[in-house]
Amino acid sequence: MKNKKNLKGFTLVELVIVGTLMVIIMGMVLNLIRPMNRFYQRTQNLADANDIGGIVMDTVDNSIRYATDMVILEDYEGVPLMKDGCLIDATGVQSFKYKFTNVIILEEDMPRGKVLDDYDPNDSPAHRKGATGSILQAPVLTTGDGIDFSKLRYVGGEDIYNDYSARFDAGLNIVDERNKCVSLDMKLLKPEYRNGQYVFEKEVYNQQRDIELVNINLRRSSFKVEYYSNKAGTNANPIDYNKFPKSAPTSTATASQQELFTSGLHTFIFFTNAATDSTSTEVHVGVKIDGKTDYFGPLTYNKGDIIPASDIEAFKNFARSFEGEEDRGGIPFSLTLSKIESTLGENISAYESGTKTVTQDFDFIAYYTGVPNIPPLGSYSFIDHDGNVISSGNIVAQAISDTGGEIPAPNADNYVDNSGAEPVEMMPNRDPMFRFAEGTEFFDPTEEYSGNHTWYVAYEAVPMADFKFLDTDGSDITTLKFKAAYDYLDEARQHKTNVPLTGQEIGADPQIGALTVTVPAGENFERWEVHDVTGGSDIIVGTNNGNFDNSWRPEEGHSYEVHPITQPIPAGGLLPPGGGSSPIVVTPATYNPWYWPMWKFDIDLVNNESTPIKGATFEVTFNEAIKNDFATSQGMNCFGYTNASVSLDPSDNKILRVNIQGADWGQVQPGGSTRMTLQVHPDDQNSTSLDIVDVKCTGTTPV
Repeated sequence: MKNKKNLKGFTLVELVIVGTLMVIIMGMVLNLIRPMNRFYQRTQNLADANDIGGIVMDTVDNSIRYATDMVILEDYEGVPLMKDGCLIDATGVQSFKYKFTNVIILEEDMPRGKVLDDYDPNDSPAHRKGATGSILQAPVLTTGDGIDFSKLRYVGGEDIYNDYSARFDAGLNIVDERNKCVSLDMKLLKPEYRNGQYVFEKEVYNQQRDIELVNINLRRSSFKVEYYSNKAGTNANPIDYNKFPKSAPTSTATASQQELFTSGLHTFIFFTNAATDSTSTEVHVGVKIDGKTDYFGPLTYNKGDIIPASDIEAFKNFARSFEGEEDRGGIPFSLTLSKIESTLGENISAYESGTKTVTQDFDFIAYYTGVPNIPPLGSYSFIDHDGNVISSGNIVAQAISDTGGEIPAPNADNYVDNSGAEPVEMMPNRDPMFRFAEGTEFFDPTEEYSGNHTWYVAYEAVPMADFKFLDTDGSDITTLKFKAAYDYLDEARQHKTNVPLTGQEIGADPQIGALTVTVPAGENFERWEVHDVTGGSDIIVGTNNGNFDNSWRPEEGHSYEVHPITQPIPAGGLLPPGGGSSPIVVTPATYNPWYWPMWKFDIDLVNNESTPIKGATFEVTFNEAIKNDFATSQGMNCFGYTNASVSLDPSDNKILRVNIQGADWGQVQPGGSTRMTLQVHPDDQNSTSLDIVDVKCTGTTPV
């Protein structure tokens, strides 16, 4: 019997296949684990950043929430000047009333830890990676100069920031008069290694917190907060480096801290947690000169006192003593006191009246207007057509180097330079277009002048025509002069010569409308009829209402007689409406939706019968065809009578039939009248002369 060998096992091919599959499976597992690991890291970073931001915000909140007074200087360059706990201006006077006990500094540019004496750039991950930005806090020296940098520390400790860079913004959020909050914005940026160095661009925390100022909100009469910033888009007052000048490094600042004084922008929040001294009753008031160290006072009062008038006058006299001439770089300037305002933002007049009391320390500041004291370059005067001087003065340069000055001229386009000459005669003129002397040089308000100048209103005599207006009995009413032509300047100052005055322009003169004509009984005034006496021929140039024909023009030197023309009152008892000059008043207008001429006719109907009437029918005949395809509310209709019917004659579209009946007519007693208004559109869109040629009353309705 043969021995059987065991041939079971794995071949090399099988082992290779199994190994390949295991590698693939492990790669798939690792690909699943890697995103989960990154997600965990991001979550952990966000959690860390939120913890850091929350701790820093809470620490600042605890420091300033119960502050009693505060000044915020956002993005201040350097460190502000202080003395004995107070911010002071360039003259050494307090720029804010109260003393401070503490300051918080928002610093973004310096490497973290550099302000400390034991700073080592290789000491911590934040130092090695170059992380910047932190919040510092230090006490203020209440006796001595500036901040006590010997006690400067990181809010929450330097380690709290980990290796993140920080960015800050601080401002004042005024919800209303009783609610003010410090708005603190904080960002944290995560380091990323690129091209051999760490960069901070990935933002992992960005939060804002409004820290309520409890004491300031509740006791706004005793506590005060001010916000200054030159950053655009804020509600702050601008930083004035005269009011808040920069300080040189102080004795308490170490060499590593002196960089705060010389480079970078920092935000300072000065505050005090000490209660304001409510037992003191003294108030101090003085006056200082803007831009100078001169100071008067302070004078001492009790809280609630009124500043006596003698003290107000003493403050003013001190301010007035600085008026006069002052040398500025070799140029004499004349200083004039412009205003005196308190550091509380009130004018001195608020205390001068004796109604406002003093409740806290403040100073008045005197402000001045300075102009170069330059000798005049000449004189000027403006003379009207009657020879009266209406404006005069000296010609003054705007600067020492100027060779000429601008002259403030009244209505400059009407003045010419006729220096030393007599005014040209001005004839009666009825419109604003003037005729100027040929060859004259017009005054130019944009040009600079020197020397002595006299400017005259210059006119020339214009061609005139006489119009004698006669009454119906042939007697004279009046004689008026009108121009036959005129010259004027267009917008480009070009002469327009011998422009004729049209009859329509003459007819629109209010002098004509004011004339009273005697109208015989039973008739109405219709028009004026003009007779050319000089030319020897009669020319009718009038239309209804006395409006002169636009196509007619008077001739220079001619004399005209103007006769009134009257007509009998038409049948049906029509009388002129409202004392007008004709039985029918026509008022043209434009009807915008269709841009079609619209004409309105006012007609007064008089009851000539012996009994009352309550209605009437009549026909109106026009000189042109009437358009009838407008809606009644927009086309032909009779205003004032809801029951009136208006229709065109079917055989003649120049005749309009009107029937007025119903309760809205009322009763018209004998001798009484009622008015109706017709509104119609001419059939021809280009019509400009629609007129009524006849009106017939066809019947009345007795009561």
